[in-house]
Amino acid sequence: MTVLPLTTTARIPGGRGAKTGIAGPAALAAAAAAGPGGGSAWAPPAAASDAELLAVELLQAGLPVRVVTELPVEIENHLPIVQVVETPGGGQIVPAHDTAVIDYDGYAATRATAKQIAAQCRQILLGAAGHMSADGQMWVNRVVEMRRPTLLYYDDASDIRRFGGSVRLNIRYR
Repeated sequence: MTVLPLTTTARIPGGRGAKTGIAGPAALAAAAAAGPGGGSAWAPPAAASDAELLAVELLQAGLPVRVVTELPVEIENHLPIVQVVETPGGGQIVPAHDTAVIDYDGYAATRATAKQIAAQCRQILLGAAGHMSADGQMWVNRVVEMRRPTLLYYDDASDIRRFGGSVRLNIRYR
């Protein structure tokens, strides 16, 4: 296992000698790429939305409705629909292990349908431990429910109903 440095030394232009400080993302990525003895090692994922995409993949496979990360314009013409969003609260546990808080919201024309969709999302996501992503680069190590599906108000003037919940996914990268 590669241990990444928490500090780095660099020469600052115009400065008086080398400076030591907390390593930024570029320094950590370079250290990970170099690995011990210059070999290759794990590198952090390029996009912060990897957890969102993994949740979309899981839900699309198990739901008969469209699953998105961005709601379409004129949502009322696309019902029922599920939105998946990664929210603050996750982070890196150790290299190659992340935790992500995922909100899922089911939108529908009726309260009963929105509630049923959110319940299906909950069931799929809570059963995701052990799931490998389609590209084989991520797998879900553990799932913890943060908030069970509840009624969430969308727009009082519309006939759209929304139920949603949250899970925390522990993800391991290859």
